[in-house]
Amino acid sequence: MLDEEQFQTLLVLGFLFRRLGLYEKAARLYRVLIAMRPDDGSVLSPAAASALDEGRPEEALEFLDRFDDGWPGQAGPVNYLIRAKALAALGKNLEASAAISEYLKGLALLDGQP
Repeated sequence: MLDEEQFQTLLVLGFLFRRLGLYEKAARLYRVLIAMRPDDGSVLSPAAASALDEGRPEEALEFLDRFDDGWPGQAGPVNYLIRAKALAALGKNLEASAAISEYLKGLALLDGQP
């Protein structure tokens, strides 16, 4: 089993794979990390982004739904943005618009605006 530092290092590696356009490698790494920690929000969110990178919006939404179930109220704006992109890719424009609204509200809260 990995210790916390090793686990965090693999999360960074997944991020780097995504930034380099190595989406398949990132997705495989995130699947392994999710197998190790199935309800860990620090893995579910980047795994959703990775699934979206690979053109799998349904899987991205599944990861986000698991995040929302396990970490209620802690999604943060980025998850709403990923959700909006996944919904838009599926042609669910009204739902995507609602997710964008939540994203913008979250950004405003981060900036200290009501």
